[in-house]
Amino acid sequence: MDTDGQPRQPPPQVPAHEGVGLLAGLRVVVTRPRHQRSALIDRLTALGAEAVSVPTIDIVDPRDGGQALAAAVGELQTYAWVAFTSANAVSRFCGLLRDPRDLVGVRIAAIGTATVAELSRHELVADLVPERFIAESLLEVFPLPDPHVGGDRGSPSGRVLIPSAEVTREVLPKGLRELGWSVDVVTAYRTVPAVIS
Repeated sequence: MDTDGQPRQPPPQVPAHEGVGLLAGLRVVVTRPRHQRSALIDRLTALGAEAVSVPTIDIVDPRDGGQALAAAVGELQTYAWVAFTSANAVSRFCGLLRDPRDLVGVRIAAIGTATVAELSRHELVADLVPERFIAESLLEVFPLPDPHVGGDRGSPSGRVLIPSAEVTREVLPKGLRELGWSVDVVTAYRTVPAVIS
């Protein structure tokens, strides 16, 4: 039954070869944040769907206003790696990066095509991208710290910075620590319920 008490009708079956798109006649609700919805809406529309934007979350500053992330960006040369797990983290990080040359000598790891694309938008290239876009896959290919450079917390050889959401999985930091890295997870942004108007 539909919400108005009528029997639910299946979506119209339109063969793709008729040129109207695989999703013709379907209405798709896009819940992505406002600033991230356009590419998905364009793709859905190109496939014939009616895309309705109803953002359910917003991306906002961390509770500290970004101070911890700014401090980490200010000491980039003490890190061997920066590992990004989302495009939002890249955007927030790059918003604080004064000069891409501050990353000289620091390698970049990224999970996901959107994350890699956001790096590219800021003229940065990931040194390490796993084939599968999950933390477990990054851990499978992440190198061990260089044991010949000391590996103490102050050594670039032993530190990884992970700018991330306030709430995130612990798989990556835990796994990197198990590999021997010293890991700093710094909140780059928070997700909050969107105000639906």
